[in-house]
Amino acid sequence: MRMTWTCFSPGIFLDYYSPSSPRTTGRDKLASSKTLWPAGFTFIVDFDKKTAEIPGDGDTGTIAFTAADDVGGFVAAACTQLPLSAWPAGEWGICGGLYTPNDIVNIAEKVRGSNGIKDWLMVGPLQTQYLLQETISRMDEDTDKGDVAEAFHWKVLLAVLKDELLIKHKAYGVNYEFQDLETFIRKWWPM
Repeated sequence: MRMTWTCFSPGIFLDYYSPSSPRTTGRDKLASSKTLWPAGFTFIVDFDKKTAEIPGDGDTGTIAFTAADDVGGFVAAACTQLPLSAWPAGEWGICGGLYTPNDIVNIAEKVRGSNGIKDWLMVGPLQTQYLLQETISRMDEDTDKGDVAEAFHWKVLLAVLKDELLIKHKAYGVNYEFQDLETFIRKWWPM
């Protein structure tokens, strides 16, 4: 008997763009999720500091985003709308939207900025293409001296430049409405 499996691949969680608040333990928690990595992972745009960190030219690399709640919603919809035999074996790519770094900045500016992009500090184009993979590996290995979050941050920016964060959404007959980036930001950062 052969066993099959399905792994849902949602890309980057939109929830990293939700505001954070301190927990009683002193660590931050994201307003939209209590289970994701504590706040501190800034990806392309930091809403608190109004900064944007653009890898490359900003048009290179497409990033898949999905809200954490939408993963559960989509899986629940798939369970009720499709028999397991119709699920794909292996990876099932799902996402709420595909964006370049410049798309993310433009949406952030549209929702949170009123005086144009000059309100945002543009840190870039980053020279991440010159950062050797071996350097990042050493940052990972040397956890006593290195910062795991910083190493992860650089890995993700390199993945953008290599276009490794593109996940093509495949619904396979499941009817579910995902949140897009603009809807998510307007929900968690109302003006």
